Amino acid sequence: MPTLCKYENCRIRPSIGNVFCSTHNIDNNKNDFSKTQCRGDVCTSKPASKNFKGYCSKCYIRLFEDDPLTIQTRCKTKEIAINDFIHCYFDGFAHQTPLWFGTTRIDNRICIDNTTICIDVVEDQSIPPKIPILSNHKYIFIRFNPDKYKIHNKSYNPMLYRRLPMLEKEINHQTNRVLQKENIEAIEIFTLFFDSP
Repeated sequence: MPTLCKYENCRIRPSIGNVFCSTHNIDNNKNDFSKTQCRGDVCTSKPASKNFKGYCSKCYIRLFEDDPLTIQTRCKTKEIAINDFIHCYFDGFAHQTPLWFGTTRIDNRICIDNTTICIDVVEDQSIPPKIPILSNHKYIFIRFNPDKYKIHNKSYNPMLYRRLPMLEKEINHQTNRVLQKENIEAIEIFTLFFDSP
């Protein structure tokens, strides 16, 4: 049986590839960004994109420069996007030279009181960091996996711009713990987007 228009009580067949007939397609174009123009004030020639919430990519990047989606779109690699995100949202993180713990490379870190908060962007989540214990100094490692991970044998790989707000929340949480002197262990490791049984 032929497919009918999805508009309520409409019995007209839509053209191939559409779900609404030509009469009702106009009403539903507000959700179909492929047929609408960019919402940007100065942009009139480019089509809108559902990925950029009704804007073209250039207008979205220009208007929302600190948005995680913008950072991911602008950067060539996930590591660069993560570094840019941290430096957009937080002051004081060192990035000029990496800090090495054996084979573990820490690109972003901040020292608060006697604690160093380290952001470890992992390439292989099965390799734990090798951290030397120094007297009177504490470390908090936030291990962030930007790649695929499994939960109960189901694979997940959300876009990076959806993961970055979780990283922001974890950095804020750990910073508050340090400021309130709640971190008592010499080394604490927290993981984001890791495999779990």
